[in-house]
Amino acid sequence: MNVKTRWARLADAKEIANLFKKPAIRKYFGKNEYSYRHIKRWIGYYPKMKTVAIVDGRVVGFISLYQYMFNYMTGYEHIGLFDIAVDSRYQGKGVGSSLVKFAIKHFKKKGFKKIEICVEKNNKKAIGFFESLGFKKEGMLRKHHDKDGKFVDDILMGMLL
Repeated sequence: MNVKTRWARLADAKEIANLFKKPAIRKYFGKNEYSYRHIKRWIGYYPKMKTVAIVDGRVVGFISLYQYMFNYMTGYEHIGLFDIAVDSRYQGKGVGSSLVKFAIKHFKKKGFKKIEICVEKNNKKAIGFFESLGFKKEGMLRKHHDKDGKFVDDILMGMLL
């Protein structure tokens, strides 16, 4: 399968928003807003922080890159974070790997020393996927995020760059 990764464009916003409407993706992203308007604003504000995977001219995956920052603390600026979503029909076909490798390359180029992702404790498929790319389990974050009114545990996974 030929997967192309590139920075997201405003023209991709509708397809990205549609990706987040898919039940298999929605179940992990909870009630956060991923409307067309919201995605378009994201891309406009942070044009080099959102990446898409394209197969046959269609957006089939998305990754959002962040810098670990606290307004009240310093010392974490060397850590990159990301969220990823891949259409279930394209999982296991290199789309997610292409997106994560794009993110790793970007973070290395920008001088980051580490990247992290939080994965729901019960999402064994995602945990195995990230381990296959070299991520290590670093700890449990108990009741870390609200998923449709219920707090769930996450596994913190990281990779030193």
